[in-house]
Amino acid sequence: MVISYHKPYKMPQSTFDEIVEKYIEMNIAHPFMEGNGHATRIWLDLILIKELLKDTLTDEINNRELFLKGIDTSCYYEEIE
Repeated sequence: MVISYHKPYKMPQSTFDEIVEKYIEMNIAHPFMEGNGHATRIWLDLILIKELLKDTLTDEINNRELFLKGIDTSCYYEEIE
């Protein structure tokens, strides 16, 4: 079995399904038990943010009202009163 370590880097990553396929190929190319999981999750998070979540994030980091709304929304979904 010949594994191409360059294959994941050449794969598209513009949709959720493409990112999942790329993630799978990355795990095949780098199958280490320790450490690889942490690095791969960080890598996956960066791809998801860059490709899919970029329009949902905000640069209004000093907006107190928006910050408190986020906390309220989070508590609602976690059923915390």
